[in-house]
Amino acid sequence: METVASWPTIAAVIPARNESSRIRAAVESILKQAYQGDFHLFVVNDRSEDGTGEAARKAAEALGAAERITVIDGAPLPAGWVGKVWAMHQGAEPAGEREPDYLLFCDADVEHGDGTLRDLASRA
Repeated sequence: METVASWPTIAAVIPARNESSRIRAAVESILKQAYQGDFHLFVVNDRSEDGTGEAARKAAEALGAAERITVIDGAPLPAGWVGKVWAMHQGAEPAGEREPDYLLFCDADVEHGDGTLRDLASRA
């Protein structure tokens, strides 16, 4: 792995619809990253009916990382948009306001290894 002089800022976006049974593991795995740079997670609760947004919030709170997550309640799907892409867009807008060096899109059912962000940033 390369040495990084200045760790880039990263914002991650997880679009999630009815993922309450899986979102906790995804949120925990990304918030537990061994990453030295600034990092913030955006979860877009895409009109879930199963408590996905609340499960994501509770996962971050349990880790003491509530300040590192923003849960967005998704808006209705506009004409011409596809569901997942619309949810990604809704997360990318506020993530972009933080002016991150990198924007990372993740799925709600993926658990990341401890060094995922560090490895991606060092290769970028």
